[in-house]
Amino acid sequence: MNCRVYDLNKMSAAVIICVSLTIAHTAGAEEMQDVESPVAPLFSGFVYGQFAQREINHALNADNGAGVPVQTAELAGAIDMRYSSLWLRTRLTAERKYIPTKRQNTADEANKFAADIPQVSWKYIFSDQTSFTIGRLNLTLDDGQSFHAIDILEDGIRGSDFEDRAGKFVGFPMVNITYANALSAYRLIYSDDTISSYSYEYGGTNPGFNRGFRQWVATGRKSIDQLTATAVLQYIEAGNPGGGVALSYVPTAAWSFYVAGFANRGNPYPVHKNVYLNRGDQLGAADVYIYQSPVQPWLAHDGQIRARGLAGATFTTEANTTWVMELWRDNRGMNSDQFQIWKNVVKFHDNLTNQSARGINLGYDMESLRIAHGTHIFLRMSMSVVHDIDIQPSLMATRDGSGILNARWTQHVATTWEYWVETWLRFGDKYSQYGASPERVGVQFNARWFF
Repeated sequence: MNCRVYDLNKMSAAVIICVSLTIAHTAGAEEMQDVESPVAPLFSGFVYGQFAQREINHALNADNGAGVPVQTAELAGAIDMRYSSLWLRTRLTAERKYIPTKRQNTADEANKFAADIPQVSWKYIFSDQTSFTIGRLNLTLDDGQSFHAIDILEDGIRGSDFEDRAGKFVGFPMVNITYANALSAYRLIYSDDTISSYSYEYGGTNPGFNRGFRQWVATGRKSIDQLTATAVLQYIEAGNPGGGVALSYVPTAAWSFYVAGFANRGNPYPVHKNVYLNRGDQLGAADVYIYQSPVQPWLAHDGQIRARGLAGATFTTEANTTWVMELWRDNRGMNSDQFQIWKNVVKFHDNLTNQSARGINLGYDMESLRIAHGTHIFLRMSMSVVHDIDIQPSLMATRDGSGILNARWTQHVATTWEYWVETWLRFGDKYSQYGASPERVGVQFNARWFF
């Protein structure tokens, strides 16, 4: 059965565009009187295509309850327009997924056609040092690659596509007042993401745990020689204020060192009900769930302070080979004791004699692993093997010995287009964080043409 979804001109993007264009026209009218001929809009962008083939891990994913697509194909076009102080990106997408499943009322094939404006901004300069920006933007506040401890205004949380090569990242609706000079910068930001609506699909960019609310953010950055320090304060209107710092040190052109940390109250990650109730032994009928998922953000408002931190370094050789080494820990989600409770619950559900109940409950259990948490180590090497050909192997491993092996091979055919092949393997025992993943092996073919 084919299912078509049309998602055209989201309300949030339309509102921001209208407001930005109105303000830009009004505020820029006087400036345009002094210009003999208006500047023409500049258009650029790229066309992106990909095909992915995955192997489903059925060990804890009965009947593919997680909804893993075996095959996906996507054709997208991202068009950037710059006109004076206005910049926007429009993205058009045609996507097809094949999702094998035995569950009723679930499409085996899904076709999606969508148009959106994921990024837009208009900037008004008050003086040489002060500016005002309104739009739909992402802000990166630390230097991590595999993990950003200060991810409060980011759409891409995990994954291998740190550069957003597909142009999928969706900005947060915000207003931003900035005061900056050569050595320091200060920002006051108000973001209202409640006007946006998001639904999560397997493999989606952002599961949405840091979206959908109003927040105030203040940041300050100061540079002293090779050292740069950033401080961040966050206030969410529903409560749970938080704060963080980021430091980067670049002693030479070859080396870079960076650390970052952030802490606030509550745990927005989905947690299993048995973990929340600290019930992992002597399980029975009360621990079998049929009609409602036991995985919810039960601890989102528990008042406990949870921190996440990152320490990393990069080294670039004279042959232009770059090594990245990162160690990070995210205390959102489950700690070691809670993860053991989760394992006990999964083993209990895995041994249920009723296969229907087994499949439903294992599907619920996997929701607790939607976001990586705990302690991780990340290693990546990027090098050019011959002219215009790059390879990039990487390893992500976590506390229980499981992890992900990833490799990317990129060919830069010309200045106008490139293609790359990416493959990944999740490893670990059946009940580990990555070994339990419903997706074990995958390969993806990508191409991008710039215009």
